Order: sequence, then structure tokens, then C-alpha cells
Amino acid sequence: MDNNATMPVGEGAGASTGGKNKGVAAKLIIILIVIAALAIIYMWARKSSQGGEIGEGANIEQERGEETAPPVIAEPETTPPAESSALVVLFTENGYEPASLTVKKGETATFTNTAANPTWPASAKHPTHTVYPGSDIAKCGTPEAANIFDACKGLSEGASWSFTFNEAGTWNYHDHLNPTKFGKIVVAE
Repeated sequence: MDNNATMPVGEGAGASTGGKNKGVAAKLIIILIVIAALAIIYMWARKSSQGGEIGEGANIEQERGEETAPPVIAEPETTPPAESSALVVLFTENGYEPASLTVKKGETATFTNTAANPTWPASAKHPTHTVYPGSDIAKCGTPEAANIFDACKGLSEGASWSFTFNEAGTWNYHDHLNPTKFGKIVVAE
């Protein structure tokens, strides 16, 4: 064999690896496209399922003949929460935490939603919200709304609502959008 002979382009050891690299790159691109499509489908399905839960709860109340204010979803507030973290009630996927909170008369408790679904904290009894003195869902949307133990709207994830407790006693409350979630505030003298 002649040592000065050259191999034609496309032949030899290095030529086949270029074709293999192109095949691997094409497969990698296809895999990434499939993963992106699955992620989009997952996010769409999750958003659709969350939206349906609120409407279903409202339809149940309407089927019972109970009148309720339409759920208004509040945007997260930029105001700082209550001064003491001990006076904060978190709404989580499992409900209100802590389930029972003790405050002194005149102190303010802040309810903060950390769950994906909205929450509407309000005095018991569903659907009237009349257990805490002076509270009544009928007062939502009126000038008296600032003085009742009722957020009067759904709080989206990250949103907060605060209420100052001026009446001593044990006050049960619930989530108006999901009445199976509840807690209590104990107001000491």
C-alpha cells in the first residue's frame, strides 16, 4: 500500500461517528419536546381541576337554596402581616393551622392562605356567619364589613386578611368556600 495515498472523504474511522452524533442529537431533541409537551398538559390539567372545585362548591350551596355572596378572589397583599407571628393562622392544603389560636381581647389575628385553593375565613355558622357578635354575611359589601369576623371574599394563595377581636369568648370559624375546614379563636380578657 502507498503511504502517500489519501482516503476519500466520508470514509475511514472518523466518518461514522458524525452520523451517530446527529442521530443522538435528534433523539435528544425529540425527548425534550415530549417532556415539554407533558409539562404543558400537566399544568393545564392542574389549573382546570382547581377552577372546577370553586364552582362545584358554589353549585352545591345553590342546590340547597342557600344564598351566598359570589366568591371574589383577592390578590396577595403587599402589607406586612401582624406584628407577632404567634397571631397568624395559615390556611394550608390540610385546613387552618393552628386549629385553635388564643389571643387577648383587642389583638389582631391574620389569616394567610398558603394553599393553591382560595379560602374565605368567616365566623361560624355556615352560611350566615353570625356567631361572632355583630357578624353577618349580609353585611359584606357594606360599611359594616370592616367590623365583622368575615373576610367577605376568597383569599388567593399568598393573600392575607386580618381581624381585631374585641369580644372575649371562644369563636368558631370556617372556610366559606369549603365548610369542612374550620378552626377556633379563643379571646382572653
